[in-house]
Amino acid sequence: MITDGKSYSRFTGYLKDCRVCPLQKQCMRKAPKATGRQVQFLATKVQHISHSEQIKIKIDSSIGRR
Repeated sequence: MITDGKSYSRFTGYLKDCRVCPLQKQCMRKAPKATGRQVQFLATKVQHISHSEQIKIKIDSSIGRR
């Protein structure tokens, strides 16, 4: 997604996942009622690691294994 000449990556969480998420209080101001969480991250110009590789690293971490 490109807005104001800047490239963003967008993440959208499903409502069913947000309702039962243990991190909901850290992520959302209010309890979800109609939609899940939507977040946009400013994309960096240089990415040395692909998105799939980043996910593999997160899954292999101690938190990801838990």
